Amino acid sequence: MQQQNPAKNPQSTNQNIPPITKPIKTKQIPTQAPNLPPVQKSPTPIPKQPQSTTIQNKNLIASLYYLKQNKLLPENKSKVKFETTKDAEDSTKEDIISIIKEHINRTKETISELQKAGYNLHLEGIKLLAIPLKIKVWQATLKVHELENIFKILREVNIITTPLKKQNETRIAEKEKLEKIAEQKEKNTSTPPQKSPITKQLVKSKSVSTKPKLPNPKQSLVKSKSL
Repeated sequence: MQQQNPAKNPQSTNQNIPPITKPIKTKQIPTQAPNLPPVQKSPTPIPKQPQSTTIQNKNLIASLYYLKQNKLLPENKSKVKFETTKDAEDSTKEDIISIIKEHINRTKETISELQKAGYNLHLEGIKLLAIPLKIKVWQATLKVHELENIFKILREVNIITTPLKKQNETRIAEKEKLEKIAEQKEKNTSTPPQKSPITKQLVKSKSVSTKPKLPNPKQSLVKSKSL
């Protein structure tokens, strides 16, 4: 019997080689996490917004602008920091009222001085009596026209008192000048004029020269003995 050559017979060689198999892609099954309790997150703290320390009332802002425009606010006043808007507004109201009262007191002093000097300012004093009520109205409304009415009264009174005050001051200055002149005249008449030391020396020298020289008795006796 003839032996079959394995090299010549390809079928015999293919039977010994194992078949090539492609890897099968398997679907990954998601693994479920164990049921854990939810993590409670701590609430993030909300940052505190800084409260406004400026004035928010429009009427009060307008009143301040009116005072600055008319140069009625003191320039050297130091700025104060406030914690709340209410504190800032309350302090501003107090400042404005104190400014009004300061102007009223100054005008009252001028009127009293002029009345003592003999000027009739009864009507001007009555006008000032209306201001306290107007201050209360401004405190309730904070409107600019109420503040304007207050300073309008003060301006009308000052228009009358200012020239009278200057007139009274010039009259007082002239009176003091005349009094000083009269005092000086009285001093001159009561005390004689004092002589200067030079005139005193001249008077002494004149008195010495005018006196006659008297003869010395001793000298006359010596002269008689010698003879």
